Amino acid sequence: MSGTVYAGVGTGIMFAGVACLVLLRTGASSDTAWIVLGMTAVGVTIAVWRVLGDESTSGSERSPADRPHDTVANWRLVFCYGAFGLGYIIPATFLPVMAK
Repeated sequence: MSGTVYAGVGTGIMFAGVACLVLLRTGASSDTAWIVLGMTAVGVTIAVWRVLGDESTSGSERSPADRPHDTVANWRLVFCYGAFGLGYIIPATFLPVMAK
């Protein structure tokens, strides 16, 4: 399961990097890049909030051993951690690069 967790963070980092590269290549200003990345982060946050809300309201009294292991749950986890990766990479990596 640990590979799934880190795959999610890596997915978010990769998405943010590719988005910044595309924005840079299209000649977008830093204001435009921040708006696009901020809107993306808000959209992902809303989607993750829905995923976490579904998990907390359904079957929370069951033990983890009783839950079936399916790929949908794994992809939801990748998606949630991808949001964390996206939120991390924008301010931590691209802000210093954009400041130059």
